[in-house]
Amino acid sequence: MNLEIRVTSEKKGSNPGGCCQIQEYPHSSPWTAYLKHCNSSSIKQETTTFRYVHQPFYEAITCQILTELGLHIPEFFVLLNKKAKTESDGRFYSDKTREINFSSERDVKCEIKSGMPYYFVTRFIERPKTEDVSAAEEIIGRESIYLNLLQVSDIKGKKQNYVITEEIFEDDSEINTRPVVFYLDLGCNFVNAVNGSLQFHGSHFKPLQKKDLKKALRNLEKHSIVDMKGSRAISLTELVESPRFMEIPVLNPRCRVRLDRFLSEYEIEEIIARLASGVQTQLHKLRDSPYIRANRNH
Repeated sequence: MNLEIRVTSEKKGSNPGGCCQIQEYPHSSPWTAYLKHCNSSSIKQETTTFRYVHQPFYEAITCQILTELGLHIPEFFVLLNKKAKTESDGRFYSDKTREINFSSERDVKCEIKSGMPYYFVTRFIERPKTEDVSAAEEIIGRESIYLNLLQVSDIKGKKQNYVITEEIFEDDSEINTRPVVFYLDLGCNFVNAVNGSLQFHGSHFKPLQKKDLKKALRNLEKHSIVDMKGSRAISLTELVESPRFMEIPVLNPRCRVRLDRFLSEYEIEEIIARLASGVQTQLHKLRDSPYIRANRNH
């Protein structure tokens, strides 16, 4: 599938990116999205398995976990460029039918590099002319348990990173609406990308070593978190280990693909070790929340 991407705005944050129109052939109608990527790393290579070109996958992991917990996040994808690398076997594959063609409007200063193997893409949500700020703050307050558990810090006080809108739902055969908050830019909760560079900061928890990780996972197995809809309780061990079996939505071609097709086993295990470290620490602060439950069989 060939993709035509026309960049219509300059970047909104510090990382290379911009609003764009995406045309998927043979689909006829283009759709509006925000696209971004990471183009360098400030982390010493010997201290981590993370690679800056994989940042779109790291951000997708955060979005996928919070989607599973019931938060509203715009439709998101990792966009695959040609010559994407399959990390599970180390081979490169090239498929000319997946080529991406970039262009930009004449007056737009575009910093997007057209040769990156992966990009992070989110469907654009139009911001309403008037927003109920107090309702947004109330909703974020209710959902903060999930943001805090995963150390997502780029929401509170940053109105540009969320939008409140109306959701249509059916209740007793009647169609109604209710306010919901869509989180537009969650970033990644275990590694940052700032000014296009991958980096850790002080609030990122260091990965647990093998012995401590086993102990942490046993402790997390004793607790579950109830999703926002109240429909299921998810073991905290299942939550932090989810990248091991996670499927990520991708574009070009449009499908869901297991994370381990692109990230190495070592990368995924480091992600789990960092998530476990953070969730274990946050659990001590959040264990009195009604959304945190003790598992009876432990």
